[in-house]
Amino acid sequence: AAEPLRLRPAQTLGHTDIVLAHTRETLSNNPNSWKDTQLELLRQFAPRKLLIGRATSSERFGLHDDTLGLSGYYPLGERTTVFAELTASNTHRVLPRDSLHLQLAQSLRQGWGLIGGLRQVTYDSTVVDIADLTLERYISDYRVALTVYPSHSQIAGSATSYRLQLSRYYGDENNIQLMLVRGIEVDKPTGVDSVLATSVRSLALFGRHWLTRDWGLGYGLGHTVQGESTRRSASVDLRYRF
Repeated sequence: AAEPLRLRPAQTLGHTDIVLAHTRETLSNNPNSWKDTQLELLRQFAPRKLLIGRATSSERFGLHDDTLGLSGYYPLGERTTVFAELTASNTHRVLPRDSLHLQLAQSLRQGWGLIGGLRQVTYDSTVVDIADLTLERYISDYRVALTVYPSHSQIAGSATSYRLQLSRYYGDENNIQLMLVRGIEVDKPTGVDSVLATSVRSLALFGRHWLTRDWGLGYGLGHTVQGESTRRSASVDLRYRF
C-alpha cells in the first residue's frame, strides 16, 4: 500500500531530497524474488507543498517493468490538503500500465483528521477502481490511523480491505511505523495474466531515521499472505538532503 498522505509537515522547509531505495520480496510459491529499485527526487517548497518524481525498476515472475511516477501535495486552505499521483509504465508486463490517485485531506480539531481518495489502476486486461477513506488521530508524538479500501474490477468484482497504522514520531523528522492489513484485495498477486480478488493479511514495520542533518536512512520489514502465496519483504533507502 502506498504511504498515506500525512497532515503533519516536515520541520525542514525549502529543501530537496534525493532517495535511492531497494526492496526485495521472497515468495513461497515462486523461485524468482520480486525486486524494486527506485530513484526519487523530492522538492518541498513550503509546508504541505511538495513535488515528487520517481523512477522504478521492478522484477516480477522473472519479468522486468519500468515505471515513472509524479506526485504532489498542495494546501487548499489552513486545514485542507490535496494530493495527486500519476504513474505510467511503458512495459507493463506485470505491473499496471498506468494509475491515477487523487486524495483530499482535512485536518480537524483535537488532532483528528479525515482523508478520502480515489485511485484508478489500468492493466491490459481490466481497470481497477479503488477508494480509500482514512480516519486518523495524532496524540502528542503518536498517530493512529484506520483506512478502508473498497475496490472493484469488471473481471474480479468487488472487494474491501482494511489497514491499521500505528506511528511514532521522534526528533525532527524521524519515525517508526507498524502497519496491519486484512481483507480482500483486487490485484495481480500471483499470475502474469490474471487480476483476482484474493484474501490478504499483512504485517509490516518500517521507519526513517536521520543520521545527520543531510543523510537519512529508511528501512522496512514485511510479511504478507495473499491467496495461496506468502511474501516476506525487506527494504532499505538512503536519503540525501540539500
